[in-house]
Amino acid sequence: MNDSPSSPVFSIVIPARNMQRFVAETLQSVRAQTMPDFEVICVNDQSTDDTGAILEAAAHKDSRFKIVSGLGHGVSAARNQGLNLASGRYILFLDADDLLAQDALSKYCTALDG
Repeated sequence: MNDSPSSPVFSIVIPARNMQRFVAETLQSVRAQTMPDFEVICVNDQSTDDTGAILEAAAHKDSRFKIVSGLGHGVSAARNQGLNLASGRYILFLDADDLLAQDALSKYCTALDG
């Protein structure tokens, strides 16, 4: 984790393996945040469906989204891999089938910064 002035407030780590049915909606809920100061690290954990293509399309549309290839060692290892790449002040882990309310990051930031 890096706390430099140019670092995002949040790093959102999303491990994904064979989640093509859900991951696009999850990514859209992140992209729709009212607070834009975040990065997303998606760990494609050796998906055999279209999850990887969906993640790549999201990264192509929005430079805050970064895609890395997981090692296939499971969700905990994928989260740790994403955590190692995170540069935000705060870390948020999402599963590939989670949704964020549009103002979630803003509310988290208010609560965390007091």
